[in-house]
Amino acid sequence: MQDFLEFENRKQGVRIMSFARWPFAWKIALPAVTVFVFTIVIAGISLSSLYSTMLEERLTKVSQITETAVAIASGYHQKEVSGELSREEAQEAAKAAIGAMRFEGDNYIFVFDFDSVTLVHVKADLIGKDLSDLTDANGVHIIDGLVAAAKAGGGYLLYQWPRAGGTEPVDKYGWGTSFDPWGWMLGSGVYVDDLNTAYWQHAGLVILIILVGAAVSVGVAFFAVRNTVRPLTALTHNMNS
Repeated sequence: MQDFLEFENRKQGVRIMSFARWPFAWKIALPAVTVFVFTIVIAGISLSSLYSTMLEERLTKVSQITETAVAIASGYHQKEVSGELSREEAQEAAKAAIGAMRFEGDNYIFVFDFDSVTLVHVKADLIGKDLSDLTDANGVHIIDGLVAAAKAGGGYLLYQWPRAGGTEPVDKYGWGTSFDPWGWMLGSGVYVDDLNTAYWQHAGLVILIILVGAAVSVGVAFFAVRNTVRPLTALTHNMNS
């Protein structure tokens, strides 16, 4: 046990002596370098959290808008149950109301039955068509996937699809939820390329601030070392003369 303690003490002494032999400039610069490293780590964690928060807010808005459409369908279903409207009348009124919904510009709500047949869509020529075979560039079954998510209690589906007027597929999140009394899947989708743009604008600002801060820190450390080491060097030289 005594030998072990002596060995540990010797190791500790070596560490202290090693640090003591560092050039004086290194010792002054070490705190600045440490702060810079921790700043980068904290910034990285913050930016990662920021992106997750921005994406979650975007997806939450889509799901909330879709739930509003479900509430509309539920309202007309109650009129069917009360006998005020027939099922066909209630469904047609619900389709008209849901089809008129818009958010964030041109985003819309779509409705399919559980067999992936289009009931409500911004493109009138799709109404009544079976889109169960609709896939993206990666083979993801879009409508069938959203129907499956809806039947499971509601969920998101990531797929790629070109923007209106474009040909290049970009990431898009779809949300699907069900209205079981009528066997409907109600959903919507939102592109996230603009979200990526907004994120990198913010990230670029943070990175710029870090770089400016690093430059300032290096400059301050350089002048501190220069103005401290030179007098000490001169003093040592005079003492040795």
